[in-house]
Amino acid sequence: MTDNSTDATRKQPPNGGSTLEVTVFSPRHPDAVSFSFPNGMRIGEAAQLVAERFGYVGGTPTFKNADNEVLDRDKPLRGEHVRDGDVLELVDVGGGV
Repeated sequence: MTDNSTDATRKQPPNGGSTLEVTVFSPRHPDAVSFSFPNGMRIGEAAQLVAERFGYVGGTPTFKNADNEVLDRDKPLRGEHVRDGDVLELVDVGGGV
């Protein structure tokens, strides 16, 4: 069995804080991947890490939530109401990913 989880907490600020475990999928990849992010990390930074993990280069990645709302890249995950266990889709605000 392959472990598809990715730990992004090494980008966590020194003051700590809680993390969010989310699952992200991409239209071009059949398997979703679990990620752990500091809840204060900006959407754009988290999406960029995910895009790199999926092998995407360039673009302006962000996430779309279960309600099909595109999340604001400039806000923190908690500011866009991302919760532990959420499933997000990687999208590109400049076009399709």
